[in-house]
Amino acid sequence: MFGPSPRQPPPAYLTPVHFDSPDKPPISAPDVIPSPLHTNLENSRRFIALPLFAALLSLGRSGYSELVERNVRFARDVAAWMNSDEGGRMWYEVLNLTREGKDGQKTVPLNVVLFRARAGAAPAAYLHPSHGSPLLCKAINATRRMYTSPTVYQGVAAVRIAISNWGTELPLDGKAEDNGHQGDGTWDVEEPREMMNHDQGGGTWDAQELKGMTDYEIVCKTLKAVMFDLPGFVREFRG
Repeated sequence: MFGPSPRQPPPAYLTPVHFDSPDKPPISAPDVIPSPLHTNLENSRRFIALPLFAALLSLGRSGYSELVERNVRFARDVAAWMNSDEGGRMWYEVLNLTREGKDGQKTVPLNVVLFRARAGAAPAAYLHPSHGSPLLCKAINATRRMYTSPTVYQGVAAVRIAISNWGTELPLDGKAEDNGHQGDGTWDVEEPREMMNHDQGGGTWDAQELKGMTDYEIVCKTLKAVMFDLPGFVREFRG
């Protein structure tokens, strides 16, 4: 049932690239045997279509639209916090402020925030031209509260937050709380104490406090924490 389409070629990124001379003889039969890289479930067009079809049946057009809007809005809220004097402007610089938001202020185009540490109050290790952004990325991930990835934007080393989750800003216990931030909800998660009070950096987390925090608040708190409670690998960095 699943497998590569008999009428379509395999995905372009899985198609072998040959740098053969024009006068090379035609490919023999064994060489045209489909690669096992694109004959498994993961790369089957039918298999990929199945969860997509199920999600469309469940959410519908309006549901998907709301999901995308929620992720984009969340990314823009984080970018606005980083660009606010009352937020993270002291420590962070958003690099992809290329769109104009509803309030006339620059914002990120979709659901991705690209940023780096700002010279001034940010720890010197995060400002290193080649290692600073990867160190910041590692420090954020070490908190185990959010995940970022290193990247390069217009020749500048940066950290990337890509907001792409069906549950962004949805309350895990189904009880939304209105505390002034659009789409806010509560977290109802009991986690092991060692994950609350770890020594990887990013501050100490209290289970009760976490329950009352939204995704947005957790992200902002994490981004603030890594500026003050430096992990050991950042304190020991000698660039």
